[in-house]
Amino acid sequence: MNNQRKNFLLGIGDIVSASVLLVIAAGVSLTAFMRLFDPVHWGLWVSPQMFLFGVVENPNVAQEVLGDKIYPVAALVIILGFMATKEAWAFAQLHFRNARST
Repeated sequence: MNNQRKNFLLGIGDIVSASVLLVIAAGVSLTAFMRLFDPVHWGLWVSPQMFLFGVVENPNVAQEVLGDKIYPVAALVIILGFMATKEAWAFAQLHFRNARST
């Protein structure tokens, strides 16, 4: 594989990783926000059948494990997600620049 193609694929990988981080941060943020209005159904749910950040219809099928600790966790995920996304975007730009110059 030539250098140009390798740098292009690395840039695409950086953008994909940044996108995944943004989706995770958005999901955790939405869960924390909705927990303000409906704490019975929203949270981090764990059972033998599932591991879920979000909403469940029947809270008896799983145990909510974070409770009100979801708010600092959400803040931490947002901050770390922003920092990691910023770095991934910078690396993607560098890889694309290297792909064009080669």
